[in-house]
Amino acid sequence: MTAPASLRLAFGLTLLLPRWAAAEPPEWVRLHGEGIAITQTPGARQDLVRLGQAAEKLEAALKLHGDPTLVWDLANIEKLGGHHARAAELFNQLVATWPDYEKNPKARAYLNDLNETLRLTPEVRFDTEPAGAQVLLKSDARSVEAGATPVRDVYAKPGEYRLSMRLPGYLPVEETVAVQVGEALIVKRKLVSEREAGTLKVRVEPEWLRVELDGQVLGTSPLRRSVQVAAGVHQLHAVDAAGTAVDRTAKLAAGGTATLTVEAAEVATAPEPQSSKGPVILLGAGGAAVVTGGVLLALAVGKSGDSDAAARASEKAFGRGDVETGNSRGKVAVSLSKDAATWGTAGYVVGGLGLAAAGAGLYWRVTGDEAAAPDEPTAAVVPLGWGVGLGGRF
Repeated sequence: MTAPASLRLAFGLTLLLPRWAAAEPPEWVRLHGEGIAITQTPGARQDLVRLGQAAEKLEAALKLHGDPTLVWDLANIEKLGGHHARAAELFNQLVATWPDYEKNPKARAYLNDLNETLRLTPEVRFDTEPAGAQVLLKSDARSVEAGATPVRDVYAKPGEYRLSMRLPGYLPVEETVAVQVGEALIVKRKLVSEREAGTLKVRVEPEWLRVELDGQVLGTSPLRRSVQVAAGVHQLHAVDAAGTAVDRTAKLAAGGTATLTVEAAEVATAPEPQSSKGPVILLGAGGAAVVTGGVLLALAVGKSGDSDAAARASEKAFGRGDVETGNSRGKVAVSLSKDAATWGTAGYVVGGLGLAAAGAGLYWRVTGDEAAAPDEPTAAVVPLGWGVGLGGRF
């Protein structure tokens, strides 16, 4: 190549370099970067909305390119968001497409953890008619904003949760749900439009009545509540400790108001029944303690007998002139004697406490001396038919 030709080639490359440097990265690389950037903002890993946005970016990138890094990052984001089934699906995809996967202990540990999570935490699904209701699932330890219905791929540890489903223009659904081991929980609710609802006033004056509305417990009387429920026929059921019940029925029109009332003179109420659990618990605990004390005393007697045998063996060894054996058996005798004293003291103390508890439980059971304390103030949002209501006792 001649010198001028070489110069022309070099000059041409120089002109192209800025264009190469300024070229935009592929679309999937850009989406990947945007998704990861979302997760790096403060608090994003605890924000399900932002995690969902990051997952959308990576899902779009994965449709354009099957790079294992995309799969890995998306799986981690889905895992953080609680979408365990999708995360497990992605990690399993890595097994099939990423030759070095098995060499990555962290990835393997993630997959094992997800499989165990899927085994122990049942899936929970939420549907509403119409769709679009925001779902909140709460327990004492955790609050999960599951998103808008229909909600899928949500997993919860077994236990009791407070469920809230809200859609503007409709009565909210507020209820308690229980997640059972190995059982998927599927919650479907038809939402009641506020235009189709009415106000039901509940007034129960006698004390200590269990009050139910349409089969759902409102609380213990005296009770004065106003609840929003679907239009239609509703039944109030109030029952006392003796089983005496009063029923009321009201027909509620959309946008209207109806009242269900139980007057004090209508029910001869009895006080809350005395609990029998206290005496039974004391008797049971006392009996168990007495038995334990007896076992400890028996062990003490056994230790004492072993100590005496070791002492006699020590004396015989000294009599034969076997000083080493005599000293060894003597030490054993002393140790066993201390153990016997310890077990014996413990047996007397535990057995004595057990006798005292059993005696108190027996006295309590015979005299029935247990005060029935009224309930603490409570309030609850109760689902009624296709709607909900506020219930409780103050």
